[in-house]
Amino acid sequence: MRSIGHRRKQTAESDTKAQLIEAGERLFGYHGLEGVSLRQIAAAVGSSNSYVVQYHFGDKEALFWAIFVRRLPSLEVGRGALLAKARQDGRAEDPRTLLEVILRPMSEERDQKGRRSYAGFLLGLRSRHSLTQRRREAAELAPLTEHLVELLRTAVGPMPWALFSSRMLAATTLYWHALTDLDDQLFSTGRLAVSEEATLSETLDAGIRILTAPVSPESWAAFAAAAE
Repeated sequence: MRSIGHRRKQTAESDTKAQLIEAGERLFGYHGLEGVSLRQIAAAVGSSNSYVVQYHFGDKEALFWAIFVRRLPSLEVGRGALLAKARQDGRAEDPRTLLEVILRPMSEERDQKGRRSYAGFLLGLRSRHSLTQRRREAAELAPLTEHLVELLRTAVGPMPWALFSSRMLAATTLYWHALTDLDDQLFSTGRLAVSEEATLSETLDAGIRILTAPVSPESWAAFAAAAE
């Protein structure tokens, strides 16, 4: 009986952690990383314990990490499937295709209410300089994604790494914004002014223009120096 009770407790704790991760991602996506308290997350899952997040995760940054752990494996699977298709079609060296392989799977990452709250979460995380190390650690959970980024860097042509990283962040942020804007339209009005497919395709086109734009000698020199 003691063993059964222990397993039930473990299951209950696992369920609670999953609910907290879901609620945290959703609330961070809606209100920004600084606009949500741990008590609000506890309330969102109906817990009477205001410190339930601290009990399971310790602090807010540990909850951020748990969100990465939850999302990155499924993104890796989606990217792997798209990369296999790109290789089959002979397009695995095409920059636009590689950018789509990296970004498209994020369109499928939804919360229980059907919103792309992970994209909103990443938009908030973008400005959190204190979480640079967390982001680097999270990259270790997604080796295929890191490989895809290297393939894309090769495909767009030579440029300083710091410049490529800056352009990649701009292209990625554009896509995150597109996803959250689509959700805002759909959930506020029940319809989209432009179809999701057309919107995301245009966003990918804009992203690849950012990545492949000519580099002036001045920019090359400045970003090359920044990487030293």
